[in-house]
Amino acid sequence: REFTDVFDKVKASTLLENQPYDCPIDLSPFALEVLRTFTDKNLANGYISHSRSLIGRHIFFDKKKYVSLQLDINYQGLNKVL
Repeated sequence: REFTDVFDKVKASTLLENQPYDCPIDLSPFALEVLRTFTDKNLANGYISHSRSLIGRHIFFDKKKYVSLQLDINYQGLNKVL
């Protein structure tokens, strides 16, 4: 019961407030390489493009059975804004 707000559907479907600062995230060299590979491949294919938008999405790495790391992007809150 202490953490019931963590599972609140309204909170889970809204974007975070804009912050006046950036928090760096240190990635392992392998995770950084997976991110670069994903970005380069999808930029070249035209699936993604460079953006200066203030709206962003969270990414995370998921360990898969046959792949070391898979890049996952959470678009849920962003899709509701667009």
